Formats: sequence, C-alpha cells, structure tokens
Amino acid sequence: AVRSVGQTLTATARLQPFAPWPLAAFEADADRLDLSALVSSLPRTALTGTAVLQSSGWSVPAQLGVKLGNSAAGRWDQQRLPVQRLNVVLQGRPDQPRSLKLQGLDLLLGSPTAPGGRLTGDGQLVADESWRLTTQVSGLRPAALDARLAPLRLDGNIAVTDAPKLPLSLDAKLKGDLLLPGKPVTPVQLSLQAQQDGRLLKINEALLSSGRSRLQLTGEASGNATQWRASADATLQDFDPRLLWAGSAGSAWQRGVHSLNASLKAQLQQPAGQSLPIGEAKLSVLPSQLAGVALNGSLNYARAGGADASLQAQLDVAENRLRAQAQLPSLAAVSAQIDLRAPRLEAFSPLLALLAPGTSLRGAADGQVKLAMASALPTWQISSEGSLNLQNLNLSGQPPQASASLAQAKLRWKADSRLDAPLALNAELQRLVVGKQSLSQLAVDLQGSWAQHRLSLALQGKTGNEISEVSGSAKLSLTGQLANPPLQAWQAGTPINWRGRVTQMLARPSNPQLPDWVKLAEASPLDLQLQASAGAGLSSASVAPGRIELGGAQLRWSDLSWAAARASGERAMLRAEIAMEPLAVAPLLARWQPEFGWGGNLVVGGKASVRTAPALSVDVELLRSQGDLSVTDERGVQALGLTDLRLTLNAHDGVWQFTQALAGSNLGTLGGSVTLNTDRRALFPPANAKLEGVLRANIANLGTWGGWVPAGWRLGGNVA
Repeated sequence: AVRSVGQTLTATARLQPFAPWPLAAFEADADRLDLSALVSSLPRTALTGTAVLQSSGWSVPAQLGVKLGNSAAGRWDQQRLPVQRLNVVLQGRPDQPRSLKLQGLDLLLGSPTAPGGRLTGDGQLVADESWRLTTQVSGLRPAALDARLAPLRLDGNIAVTDAPKLPLSLDAKLKGDLLLPGKPVTPVQLSLQAQQDGRLLKINEALLSSGRSRLQLTGEASGNATQWRASADATLQDFDPRLLWAGSAGSAWQRGVHSLNASLKAQLQQPAGQSLPIGEAKLSVLPSQLAGVALNGSLNYARAGGADASLQAQLDVAENRLRAQAQLPSLAAVSAQIDLRAPRLEAFSPLLALLAPGTSLRGAADGQVKLAMASALPTWQISSEGSLNLQNLNLSGQPPQASASLAQAKLRWKADSRLDAPLALNAELQRLVVGKQSLSQLAVDLQGSWAQHRLSLALQGKTGNEISEVSGSAKLSLTGQLANPPLQAWQAGTPINWRGRVTQMLARPSNPQLPDWVKLAEASPLDLQLQASAGAGLSSASVAPGRIELGGAQLRWSDLSWAAARASGERAMLRAEIAMEPLAVAPLLARWQPEFGWGGNLVVGGKASVRTAPALSVDVELLRSQGDLSVTDERGVQALGLTDLRLTLNAHDGVWQFTQALAGSNLGTLGGSVTLNTDRRALFPPANAKLEGVLRANIANLGTWGGWVPAGWRLGGNVA
C-alpha cells in the first residue's frame, strides 16, 4: 500500500506457488490518486477505482477488469487529465498470450462542467497475429480536452485492422460542426484512410474540410533509409489552420485572419549509393493570408539522373521579396545565393505578434548573400560574401525595455575558411538604441586574412538613466595572427591559438574636463595570446608585461594571465602582478570635482598580487608616498595635514583581512581592521561569512571636515 495526504494506492494478490499460473487473483484499489505527486511532469488527477484480475488456471480464460474515475478531470492546458471515466475488460488465457479480447471499452472525456465526448469500442487479437480495434466516437469536443484545440464537435468511427497477407489498415471517418463564438455553425468532415504493408506506407485519403476550408492529401512511401521512393499530392484551399490549432484565448493567432492556398506535388526516388534523390518536388503557395498578411511563394526541388540537384525558393510578404537558389552536386557540396528586398518591414508585425505578443517592426532592409560549402573530410570548407543594409529599423515589444531602434546600418563582408584567403568585414551603424543604452556611431573594419589580419573599431554612445548617465567614445586598433584555419580547428576540436598586438586603445568621457577612462600609449602596445577550442571554449589568455592608463592612474604589470580549470572541482588559475606608478592625487581630483577646490602635492602608490592556484593568495596595497591635500573654499585654503594614508586587502588560507589607516593634523586619526573567515577553497567569501573587526576614530575638531557637508551647513564638535 502507498499512502499520502488525501490519497492511497493498495494492491492484494492470491498466489499458488507451484501452479503453472501462480497468480490466482489480483486487485488494485486507488483512492484520489494524484499522478503529479508521483511524477511532477504528469497532470494532476484524483483517480479512484479498481483493477481486478480473475484467473482459474493456466489453460482457463482469465479476465482483467478496470474501472477508474477521475474527480479532478480538466483540460490538458490546465495541467489536468481530460478523462472522467475509464471502463475496460480484457480477456485471455495465460497459456495463449497472443490471443486477447478487448470488451466494453468506455472512455468518458472532458470534465463534468465541460464534457469532451465519449469513446466506446472493442477489439481482438488472435493467435495468427491478426487483430482489430473498432472505436465509436460520440460528441468529441477537442477544445474541452485542451482549450488551444479547435472548437469542434465530432461523431464517427475509427477502425484499425491487421491480418496475415493483408496490409495494416486505418479507416477513420468523423463528421460534425465547427462551433466558433458569434459565427454560424459550419459542418466539418475529417477522414483518414491509410495502409501499411511491410515497408510500404500508403495514404489513400486524408481530408479535413469545413465550409470552403479544405486540406487534402494522398501519397505513398516505401523503402529504407538508403533506398526509398515517395510521392505526394496535397492541396490547401482557403484553409484555416485554426481547424488544427486554435491557439490560446485572445491570442493574435486566434484573432487573426488566416486563409492558406497551396499545392504540393512530389515524385522522388532515392537510388542506392547516392546522397540526393532523383525527381521533382514543387510546393506552391498561392495568394494567401496569415494573420491578415498577404503572402505567396514557391519551393522547387529538381534532379535528373546524375545531374546536380537544384533548389529554388521565393517568398513574397506584402511588398517584401525573398529569393533564393542553390545548386547541390551532393550533400557534401552546396552553393547558394539569397536576395532580400524588404522596403516595408512593418508587414511582418502581425507575423511577429504570433510568436511574441505585442511585438511590432518597422523599417526597410535589403541584402544579398552568396555561400559555398564543401566537405573536405573530416571538416568543411566554407566561403561567403554579401551585404546587408538597414534603414529606420524599429522593433518594439513588451516590456518596453525590449524595444530597439536603428537609424542606419551597412554591413559588407567576404570570408573564407582557408587560412590565407582574403578576409574583409566592414560595418557602420548610426543611432542604435536598445533600452536605455545607445550608440550614436559604430564603425568596424576588419581586413587581411585569418593568418594575418587587422581590426579597427570606433564608437560613440551613452548608457544609464535619468539620474545617472555616462557618455563617451572608444577606439581600438589591433593586429592578429592565426597559425591554423579556425573553422577546421574548431570542427576537429584542436586548440585555436591567436596572437595579437593592440596598438590603440582609448576610452574617454564626453566631458573633456574628466580624465580618460582607458588610454594606451602609442609607444606601449599590448601583446596578447588567446587559446580556445570547441570543447573547452576559451582555455587561456595572457598579456605580455606592459602599462596602461586607467582613470588617470598609470598601471604596469609584470605578469597577467588566466587559464581555465583543467578538471572538475579545480578552480581557474589567475596570476596578476600589478603596480600603480606614483600618482599626483590633487590634479586628478580637480578634474573629477573641479568645483571642490582640491589642491596640494599628495602622491600615492600601490600594488596588487593575486594568485588563485594552487591556493588563493591576494595582497593589495594603496598608500601615501608623500605630500598633502588641501581644500580651497570661501574661508581660504585648508590643508588636511596628512601624515598617513594606507588601505590593504589580504587573503590567505581562507582568511580575508581589510585594514585602513588615515591620519592628519587637521583630520584626526581613523584606523580599522576587518576580518572574514571562509573555506580556504572558496574564491570569494560567501554572503553569510562571519565578519569581525574594529574601527577607531579620534577627531579633535570636526570643523575641519566642514568642506564635505552641503552648502549652508556647519559642522563642529569632536569624535573620540
């Protein structure tokens, strides 16, 4: 027995240990059994009923009867099981397991408040392996099983039969009505007649029609994965796909106007030893509507004898046109060209809304792509060239942060997977806005080859919000080298080693009074090395000893490298030895806060040493080398009288310690030490790490701190 809150499942059995058929009787009882409590992905149920097996012996007919009710029946889209009741009886002899009889199948669908119909039937399996199953369908309402299905009401019969020397046959004929709210009732007919005989599958008729809407298909297929033959003839006439899938209530799919007209005719044969089939397949999309958008097009495949296969496609969506063609000598060689002319992208908005409600698109696009692919086992050789132009692009959606706009973009490229083949990429963007971020200009230029290439990048933009906004520009120039073709190395799983030299790196704010964020001196280029592979991604990165300016401070390093963890449970290895050259603080503060009146000759320096393997080791220090700071205000010049300024951070063996010291004749003294204890294997202390320490302050005259309080305020007193 299995028991849980509000539900039980019990089973009893009577055994005859030494009999040919030891199971004399079996009974299982369920009371409000919830399948979702057993497996979370299953629907919620409340199954109550019994399964009883009655048997008198090995060669005597046995009977299994199942009676189940589901008091929690509901729609599938509500994570419920749309079955109210199941009754079925199965008869057979234990010594003849290949002869069974199905009686009294009775399946009541839907729920008490939304009946979904009823299925009744019977079937039989006899010893010669022939079998049949006949089912009567009464009042079937698919929308009561899942609200996203069509609101149909169907009645009819479904029969499946199979016998030696005869094909497996399926014959389903259902008729009923389409019940759309606020619209007249429309008759519906659904039929399927199919046969399967060995490796031959034949569809004599597949039909779904309602009023003028019609879907019809005939066809057959035979063979195996290496040698087959197939034919098909299908038509769509004013077809409304909501007969198959109605969609969620109130969705764009459900509200839209759909009318599809198309035809498919195919005669294909796959000969043994060839990679592409011989014959023709033509899909024609006649003038149609999907979500109210006018569209038409075609897709044609043709191959005769040993000739190359050709593939041609065209699609017109309102005034937008897409054309594509390809030649396929084999699956291992493809050459294709795609042309796009889309002067009115807003025509796609109703189609986008089907995938992402509330999404709209505006603007214009045109472009061309040429692509050639050929297999050179075990890798592929690929070449491509093309262009893409975008004008006044605007993508809006929900939430508003997902919106984006672009005034203009031009993209040109030419690329080849061969190491020494020409490589070129030119991109220009103007006024790109994504949420609160914006780029007024972006220019990228890549020239050369994979073996030797150069890249330049320039941008201007801003980020932030109404309270805090940062704007500026950046420039980057570098050269690079690869020893092996990257695509082939990626496909083979071998490392890709890239070596580069950064000759220009500059990022500065729009305000010329502020120092540059990042600046690389022309006489001090940066030499980089990166290694990556398909399986491991980026595996290592290193920068040769050098120097750079960050926010006005000059940093130099003797060691700066990173390597990914080599095995599970290990940490990535980071090594950094960085020193800050003597920095005059007053001029830098004066640029950041020109209205504050900073002055003086204070010079600070610092250094940082970081190791993450084999054990974490961190030592960071910032300290006063010499000099003092002063503040000039309406009361005159006030020197801080600094004699000590020191900040340190150390981490060893799981102990993190932060110390600070500040002393000045006009400031007083401030000192403290804070310690965190954590697992020595942790890279950072967790949020719940224990913190302890001390902070001491001794300020004889708070008046000397008056320059740091808002205008009109006065500060006095002492702190000890």
